[in-house]
Amino acid sequence: MLGIVGAVSEYNKTPRGEVKPVEAIRLPLLGAGHFRGHRSLDSIGRANAAAVEAAITRFDPRVELQFMYEPSDAAFHGLMESERT
Repeated sequence: MLGIVGAVSEYNKTPRGEVKPVEAIRLPLLGAGHFRGHRSLDSIGRANAAAVEAAITRFDPRVELQFMYEPSDAAFHGLMESERT
């Protein structure tokens, strides 16, 4: 999740290196699809809460957080990898 927040920061830079204000961030909603059967509801809630916390501490609290369904394995494998370290 921290990678997603960091990617938003990088993507938001203009070619001249200027940083445009971030108005909204779309985060994958962990808990659907590939997470069923692999994670407890408490664990899924903690993962989503960590993503929100990372986003609001890095950006203005007024930034809109939009959650989207992520059908690929990317979010699942990223979370599993982060928990191993």
